[in-house]
Amino acid sequence: MAKAVSPRSHADAAKPPPSSGATPPGAAMKVLCVLPRQHDARISRRLGMLRAAGFAVEAVAFARDYDAGRAANLPVEVVGHLRNVRYLARIGALLKAVPTVRRAIRRNQLVYAFNSDIGALAVLASRGTDTQVAVEIADIVPAQLAQGAGHAVRLLERVALGRAGLLVLTTGGYLPHYRRRLK
Repeated sequence: MAKAVSPRSHADAAKPPPSSGATPPGAAMKVLCVLPRQHDARISRRLGMLRAAGFAVEAVAFARDYDAGRAANLPVEVVGHLRNVRYLARIGALLKAVPTVRRAIRRNQLVYAFNSDIGALAVLASRGTDTQVAVEIADIVPAQLAQGAGHAVRLLERVALGRAGLLVLTTGGYLPHYRRRLK
C-alpha cells in the first residue's frame, strides 16, 4: 500500500531514499511530472499545487496537434508528439520517449504521471530504478471500455497501473471501474 508523501518527508526519515541520491535535510523532494500535453488547465493547477506545497517540480510533456489551454508555469521538456484520439497509435510515440523520460526520472525522486497511457510510459521508463510512480486518472476514455482493440488498452492499463505505487482518481466514481479492472 502506498503512503502519503510530503515534500520534506525524507528529511526526517531514518535513511534516505535510494533513488537519485538523498534529499538533504530541509531540501524539497524532486518530482518529475509526465504530462500528456503541454497546455491543460487541470494539469497546470496540479503542478502549481505541487510547487506551492514545496515540491521541486520538473515536467516533460508531449506536443499535440491541438494543444490549447493554460500552460504550466515552469519549463516543460517536449519528449515526443501524440496525435489526438489515436490511442493505439500512441504506443510508438510512447516507446520512443522512454529514454528521454528515463533520464528525467533519474534526476528525480518521485514520478507523477497524468493518465493511464502516460502512467504506463512512466512505469516502463522507471524499470530498474527505485523511483516510485504515482498515476493520476482524470477520465475514462471510450478506448478503455471498447471491445476488440480496447482489450489491448485495458491489458496495458492493468500492467502499468498495477505496478504504480499510487493511483490518484479525480473522482470517486472511477473507483469501482479500477477495482474491477486492477483487482
